[in-house]
This record gives sequence, C-alpha cells and structure tokens, in this order.
Amino acid sequence: MKTLLRICFLCLIMQGHAMVLRAQKLYRFESYNSVGLVANSQATQGLVQSVNGFSRGPWYAGIGLGIDGFRVRSAPLFADLRYRLGKGRGKWLAYTDLGYHFPWDDTGDFAISNSLGSSFKGGFYLDAGLGFQWAMGKRGQALTATAGYSLKNMSEEAMIIPFCPGPGICEPRTEYFAYSLNRYVFKIGWKF
Repeated sequence: MKTLLRICFLCLIMQGHAMVLRAQKLYRFESYNSVGLVANSQATQGLVQSVNGFSRGPWYAGIGLGIDGFRVRSAPLFADLRYRLGKGRGKWLAYTDLGYHFPWDDTGDFAISNSLGSSFKGGFYLDAGLGFQWAMGKRGQALTATAGYSLKNMSEEAMIIPFCPGPGICEPRTEYFAYSLNRYVFKIGWKF
C-alpha cells in the first residue's frame, strides 16, 4: 500500500512538472524595440518605441511606450497586438497599436502668431500596419521592418490676442483647437 501511494505521489509530481514545462512553452516573453519616421505632406519627424509582452503561437500581445516627435512631442502609451504569418526564418506580420498619448512639450510647430501661450492635451493614439520579421540567431531574435498608418488626436487651448482698432478695447480670449494628425509610419526594429 505504501509503495502504491509513493508511486501515485511521484506520478502527481511528474504531472505537475510537465504542466509547468508545457505552460512555459505556450507563453513566451518578447520585446520589440524600434526607431522610425512618421510623416505626412506637412512634416516628417522621428519615433522611438519599446513594446514588451507575451506570444503564444502566431499571436503576440504587449504594452508599449514611445516618444513621438511629430508636430508636438508626446509619449504614446498603448496596447500592441500582432499576428505573424509564415514558417521558417522570415515571417509576415500585421500589427495594431491602440492607446493614449501624453504631450510634454507645449511649443510644437503649430504657429499661432497672435497667441500669448498655449497648452496641448493628449488624445487617442492609433498605429496599424504590415511588416516583415527576419529571424537572426537561435534565441528568438529578429530584425523587423514595418510600414503603416498612424493617427494622433490632440487638442490645444490657446490665449489669443484679437485685432484691436484702438487701445484698451480688446481683451485676450481663450480658443480651443482640435487636431487629428493623420500620417504614415515606417519603423525598423529588433525583437528579442
């Protein structure tokens, strides 16, 4: 009886160990770090992003943070979802980033000539596109290149001095502007 209990106990331990090993193979930590350009017909600026998360099979989900210098510098914080298609060293991928961006620089390159000052407020952030991933080495490292569309919504509150025909007649007023910055994004990066 004791031998049977020992055998059952050993089987239970081996089963638990096998479940832990199987769970480790199902989910794998990955980090995507990239630099790129965001551009439209009016401006071109740099972009840096780091996305960290877990993959299971062809799917990847993670959280990302970046520095986006387009028009007004901001830090996007977003959820990233990727799907990789293909076998072997080269794989196609599709990605979508959804989140919010936090502007930290109120100077920007929007020029309002009669403004006493302005402050920007963040908004919705979207980045979606297609790319290719080339495996490098045996530890899951890869070089990535992506191209896509990005949207950065923001608002501005500006103190405007109106045109005054005479002295002391006009008072400064606050005006609100909403911006929807549509742009193309091109990134190269390293996955490990």
